[in-house]
Amino acid sequence: MILGYNRVVIYVEPEPKKGEDLTTNTARTHLLINSEPLPWADWAAEFRDKVPKEIRDLIDETASGSSGRDHKQTIRDRLKQIGDLFKLSRYRPTPLGDALVDDDVPRRGGRAIIEELERRASKPGRGGGRGGRAGDVYAVFATESGERASRVKADPYPDVIWVRAKDGTREPGFLEDRAAKYLPEQNLLQINEDFRVFTDMIERFCKMYSDAPGARPAIEEAVYEWFEQSLIEAVLGVQSLEGARQWSVEDIARALSEESLTTAVMPRYHLDFAIKRALGSKLGSLKLKASY
Repeated sequence: MILGYNRVVIYVEPEPKKGEDLTTNTARTHLLINSEPLPWADWAAEFRDKVPKEIRDLIDETASGSSGRDHKQTIRDRLKQIGDLFKLSRYRPTPLGDALVDDDVPRRGGRAIIEELERRASKPGRGGGRGGRAGDVYAVFATESGERASRVKADPYPDVIWVRAKDGTREPGFLEDRAAKYLPEQNLLQINEDFRVFTDMIERFCKMYSDAPGARPAIEEAVYEWFEQSLIEAVLGVQSLEGARQWSVEDIARALSEESLTTAVMPRYHLDFAIKRALGSKLGSLKLKASY
């Protein structure tokens, strides 16, 4: 029998009741009671309803201790499968560059947005490597003629921190009833753990797994991870629009506003499916539970 978040394995030796005949099949591979297979499903359901307090406490303690909240590498590995959809061509103008770029190419460009982003990136305290950190804003296509430039390898993935009122990382009024805030200067995504869309999803699955000891920590981690990925994808998607003639600095800012990021997590059908699949591998199938 497998039980709980960390898949505790418990071996149960059947004890036949009075009047029951415990035997084996002819091949001696299965036990039988009154020539019938053992009612494992019934026993499992009964055990879940009557889990000893010591076992339940141990499962809850182990599950809460395994909570990490660092989903960065997991999400990166997952998004590698669709990395070509977020691929950004970025160049930094330099006389020694090995490529040619042109700001006037219709597909990309616009000197105004590049100058504005460069101005922001060149503020005091924001120095970087060769040519400065401003190089990563030159999202223009290489051409056969134009200005000399070199490719910049910038990490587009934003850093993520979760903020909440209960530990003081979110002050009252900050991100109130909003999902997240993106700080482009730091490439930082602040996500509001108290946002009702997240808490409602957690409570939904807690009701589904109400009979599973240690379920809440596992549910919280799965919900946070998948909503975090959804927000990271939104940021990466908007970043791929930077430098396009049809997208001004103001347009990009609006697309990454608190309201826009909140909109990004409103579709929940596919997230519900992904979370359910993740929990199935940790807490067991809901279909199996329903059959008990």
